[in-house]
Amino acid sequence: MDRKNDNFYFTINCLNKSGLRRSCSSPMKYVSVYVLLPLLLIFYGMVIFNFQYMNNDIVEISQVFDAVATFGQLVVRKLILLLHGDKIEEVIDERSHFLSYDLFGEELGRRYRNRMKFRITVIKFFWTVAFFTSFMFVLTPLFVKDVLLPHTCWIPGNNGILRIVIYNLEIIYYVELTLLIGVFDGIFLFTCLEIQIQFELLKRSIQSINFGLDSGEEYEKFCLVKLKTCSIHHNFLLGLSNFTQIVRSVLYIAVLNLQGALFFIPASDVEAEAETLPDEIYSTDWYNTKNRKIHKFILFWLIKAQRPMIMS
Repeated sequence: MDRKNDNFYFTINCLNKSGLRRSCSSPMKYVSVYVLLPLLLIFYGMVIFNFQYMNNDIVEISQVFDAVATFGQLVVRKLILLLHGDKIEEVIDERSHFLSYDLFGEELGRRYRNRMKFRITVIKFFWTVAFFTSFMFVLTPLFVKDVLLPHTCWIPGNNGILRIVIYNLEIIYYVELTLLIGVFDGIFLFTCLEIQIQFELLKRSIQSINFGLDSGEEYEKFCLVKLKTCSIHHNFLLGLSNFTQIVRSVLYIAVLNLQGALFFIPASDVEAEAETLPDEIYSTDWYNTKNRKIHKFILFWLIKAQRPMIMS
């Protein structure tokens, strides 16, 4: 799939640059996993250890909590990516199985592409905000005399060399966190919208099945094949929803309040779209055919379609 038409290109690019993609064999992967990750865990422990030096100062305590929350996001995202990286690879590999946006006309396809472009713009906006926020944090110690580090951290013995080492580590971890925002937030938002669009296309495909047009055996076989194809695609979409639940759990830890709406609203949209699928299945004029195989298939698919898609 070429870059221009690949809605997941931004996320894939961030994933590749992070060095944490399962299929990646670049030296960056070994640096990220075997060097930066152990150092991150040690560094995060030092951030938490800094609590004992706060002396009940509310400002200092809030700064430590800020550091714990910021780098905690990186720890969680990085570990989850290492544990469930195969799920992301599956989504990346299987995106070619999505129904074409132009399946029911170029006008409808154009509307779908515009919706996806807007979603891409949203995630790029938040990614840009995260980048410039990190950049400002990095510059703060250079221009503010009393600030030793971008985010507060315990410096053993207030050693100047260790402070420089920790300062550079924080810069590296800001870069990693920014990339992983593009990975997790991006793939969740893109996948949610993609699933929603695919359900809309799936329902249109079901609506296009009309048994009453022809009572011939060959035509009924054709309709049955089309129903089975729709059912297979439905199963495929349900599999994608399992992945988005994993990502949503990570983001639930990482985001609060207003930012949380960015993730729960798209998830709710997908759930609402999935809930109407049984109605579309039942609305096919299955009663116009005497083929028992079609009747049974509709029945069992209806039973399976009752399974809720829980994403929020």
